[in-house]
Amino acid sequence: IESIFSCFCKYCAEKFYNRYGLSLKKYKIKIRDFLDNFKEITDRDIKNWYDFKYIWKLSGIEKFVDFKSFSIYNTVKMFSDYARSKSMIVGGDLYTYSMSPVVFQDYNLLQECFDWIKPMMYCHTYGPAGIPLEILCLSRAFKALNYKLKEKSILEFFENIMGVELPKSLRSLTEKGIAEEFVSVELDKIEKLGLSERVDIYPGFEAMRMPGVCIINKTILNSYIDKINKKVKGFIVSWNLLDIPESNLKFINKRLQ
Repeated sequence: IESIFSCFCKYCAEKFYNRYGLSLKKYKIKIRDFLDNFKEITDRDIKNWYDFKYIWKLSGIEKFVDFKSFSIYNTVKMFSDYARSKSMIVGGDLYTYSMSPVVFQDYNLLQECFDWIKPMMYCHTYGPAGIPLEILCLSRAFKALNYKLKEKSILEFFENIMGVELPKSLRSLTEKGIAEEFVSVELDKIEKLGLSERVDIYPGFEAMRMPGVCIINKTILNSYIDKINKKVKGFIVSWNLLDIPESNLKFINKRLQ
């Protein structure tokens, strides 16, 4: 988990001081303290954490998080502005909203860069941005910092974050994924952000059959479409067209008629 807390180079330190009038080195100490304190938390503590923003606030590193989110925004905006200068429409693949604070993707901030946003709502994918793998990796990171934490407590923490019931073990999570109901819950959270009406939301869900990554069938696709019905203008079938079976594409087409 330490790897998400960067960077402390001379350039970033200067930008941080210019923005807040504060020393970035002090926040490096605060982050070290956060990681040290994490080794002492209990199962009861973690069950009471309801989102990552709460954790950052509890740890006193909100300004660092704000700075990192703003740094990401500045970089994205640079490319977005260039694309728009060429009369292009710009879309953004973002981590699904509940997981976005882990990678410091701020929907409210980034909306300025995009004409549409695709939240990656991959409930059954064992791969990057796939919710089962992301939860597994973070759970392992939690255990690496604090071996006393029980798997059950960590999963209950992620239930608080995601807003849906999760499988009872990490093994079951990676094998079965999470309920497609998550897509509906997540879209409700995004709606409450009050994003600009000019920015469309097109949820992305997987439709591939790729052994070892995800095996999506008509039942899962049907559930996905049911959960987003009337909530959005459309959706994006993800993500590798060559690995989406023709039968899945035909089924989606039939559902949309």
